[in-house]
Amino acid sequence: MKNTFGQNVSVTLFGESHGAEIGAIIDGLAPGIEIDETFIAGQLTLRRPQGIISTARQEPDPFQIVSGVFEGKTTGTPICVIIPNSKAHSADYSATRSLARPGHADYTAFCKYHGFEDYRGTLESVFRHYGVPLFTARKSDMLSKPLPAMIDSAYEIILGGWDIDDVISYMRTGLSGLSAEECDELADYIFKWQLRAGAWQKSEPWRQHPDGYGNDYDDESRERLSRINALRHTLSAPLLKFSDASSKAETASEHAAALTNLLDDLRLPELLSERAKALRESGHETLSAEYEQIWDICVSALEQCDAVLGAS
Repeated sequence: MKNTFGQNVSVTLFGESHGAEIGAIIDGLAPGIEIDETFIAGQLTLRRPQGIISTARQEPDPFQIVSGVFEGKTTGTPICVIIPNSKAHSADYSATRSLARPGHADYTAFCKYHGFEDYRGTLESVFRHYGVPLFTARKSDMLSKPLPAMIDSAYEIILGGWDIDDVISYMRTGLSGLSAEECDELADYIFKWQLRAGAWQKSEPWRQHPDGYGNDYDDESRERLSRINALRHTLSAPLLKFSDASSKAETASEHAAALTNLLDDLRLPELLSERAKALRESGHETLSAEYEQIWDICVSALEQCDAVLGAS
């Protein structure tokens, strides 16, 4: 019944194809082993659809090593690798829960999990096809949702001195105005140079070499540095404005206004509406409703804060 394989070195697999992410935990590796992420990315490209007989769906597989590796080498602790599932299309799967697809693990999963396997992605697709609303029960942590997590990280940043972990958490919500690739490039730079409060608050552009100490500048590195500074501005401008407004706010109404302006500067009403629509069209009715409900809850909370506390 286990999904863990190996003794001295073990690999545990987790996640579903229609879930938020899939991944693996690798335990037992000695410290100091060099990890070549470029090689890993190259191997992942081999599983992508190729040729005229393959599915037309493209899955980028942007893996993230979230623990166990530091500065390109193993630390000796378990390595956790995740692949966010940004293009899960439930409509591409079976039309019913009971249909075992050739070449898939449906029958194996049924035998192993006795019908308790997660089939919600398929169910949502089927019910949507026939126009029947379906909302499956899921326990979820509110702060794990992008919007609350973004707000929490924003306050942590302006109150905690732009700690690197807080800035990266803010970027990982996907609501910072940067793409995933841009977030990776900026996160790598600030981590490499350990850039915190003063570095973000000064108007001068960053001048540290993108590749670290002792490297000479060429046209490519100058272009990268220019791009990194542009990303820095995109990320920091709304937060610096939010920090200034929050520091000057004396009433609950003014604090609510500062946060509202941050959400507007990030175009969150439009962005969340677009995401909810995309999720709904891809068959993820429940996730789409969550996006809409969380935004409504946030707006309602700000309005109530202003109405009840006002000038206090």
